[in-house]
Amino acid sequence: MRTFLLDYIILIYIYYIYLIREVDVMGQAESRAYWKCKSCNFTVHAGAPPENCPVCRNTQCKFKDITCYLPECGGPAFIDPRLK
Repeated sequence: MRTFLLDYIILIYIYYIYLIREVDVMGQAESRAYWKCKSCNFTVHAGAPPENCPVCRNTQCKFKDITCYLPECGGPAFIDPRLK
């Protein structure tokens, strides 16, 4: 029973990592970036920053690219912890 439970937890963890990395059918990460609103700190995962922030509804929001581009923090599938 304990081995089955451990295998089940590992399987769920692997599936969760797969979903987080958003791997496409060919096994390559999609070319989307993490964007953070400088006004309200809302984070969105998209190919380009939105024109208007959906949270603070500010039309003058500036979005900052906080995607990790270094192997040390996991690559483009993750947010760079230095820029949070």
